[in-house]
Amino acid sequence: MMKMTEQELEPTDAVPGRVESAMNLFSASIFVLDANLRIVMANKSGVQLVEPNASDLIGRQLEDWNWETAENWQAPWKTTLNSGLAVSDQPLILITEDGTRRSLLISCAIVGDSGHKEVLVTLDDMTQVERQNSELTGMLAQLQESQEVITAQNH
Repeated sequence: MMKMTEQELEPTDAVPGRVESAMNLFSASIFVLDANLRIVMANKSGVQLVEPNASDLIGRQLEDWNWETAENWQAPWKTTLNSGLAVSDQPLILITEDGTRRSLLISCAIVGDSGHKEVLVTLDDMTQVERQNSELTGMLAQLQESQEVITAQNH
């Protein structure tokens, strides 16, 4: 009973060190949320996404972040917790404190048993990929314009 009370008071103790070390191997931002949707664990990528250090994140909720959403939006991690259904690759935009727009793909799944449900949330930052796609699209448009000019000159 005392151990359970300590975990309620100090959520970081709820995640064994070896699990946290393993989570830090992934480039995706990974969060474990408790049944109240509070962050109990974040890997290094998750911390770097929004906060200077992990202790600032523990106990907070992802829903408190500045998400660019529709009016009747429900957070995917809340949907997963309420329905038990996994959510895969849902696109969302996060506005960071410095105003940067981050394009993320969010996936969520229930971990644990019915007596101790938690939600595993992964956020894959697609910002750089989208930026590169935009640049490539611009280059393709320029190439097509050049091709049209060359074709017109040859006729």
